[in-house]
Amino acid sequence: MALKIVKASQPIEVKNLITCLYAPPGLGKTSMAFTADSPVLLDFDNGAYRSQFRKDTVQIASWSEIEQITAADLATYNTVVVDTAGRALDSLSAELIRKNPKFKGIGGQLSLQGFGALKAGFSGWLNLLKSFGKDIILIAHMEEKQVGEDLVERLDIQGGSKGEIYKVADVMGRIRIEGSGQNTKRLLDFNPSASGFGKNPAQLPV
Repeated sequence: MALKIVKASQPIEVKNLITCLYAPPGLGKTSMAFTADSPVLLDFDNGAYRSQFRKDTVQIASWSEIEQITAADLATYNTVVVDTAGRALDSLSAELIRKNPKFKGIGGQLSLQGFGALKAGFSGWLNLLKSFGKDIILIAHMEEKQVGEDLVERLDIQGGSKGEIYKVADVMGRIRIEGSGQNTKRLLDFNPSASGFGKNPAQLPV
């Protein structure tokens, strides 16, 4: 079989995207995600009721409820919102330990082997959602960390799974506040900077 080469002059069709949105609490991450195309929200954080634009929601108490999610379950939706990615990973961690106690490390956290299973399990689940032809929005809380003299913004997600989200996200943006008083603006910024992560392949404006 001949190698299928896409010429530089030819477009590459992107059928669905994984987008990551992160911000501190209270800046409208969930509300913004509900403005996506025909969304359904997987509410691991139990906070959908606070959204201004709430649409169809699945309130999730344990990973087993969505582990075997099917194309038929999502047939009427175009976007799957995971709120939040950090809580989803916590839920998956608990399920992994329940199924295999050897994955439990010191202090009830995952062992090194458990973290490997967590990364593989979450990536596989995201690939399953993508195979249904759905766009995916991963919502994440933000934490600030001191790096040298600089204060930087990072995803508030446990362990090595944070790196997996950086890798799988096609687009990554943060919601931030600029200005003060009556001149305060809420902005969505996909551009990477010295203080925060971003992915902006489409060169979207702030």
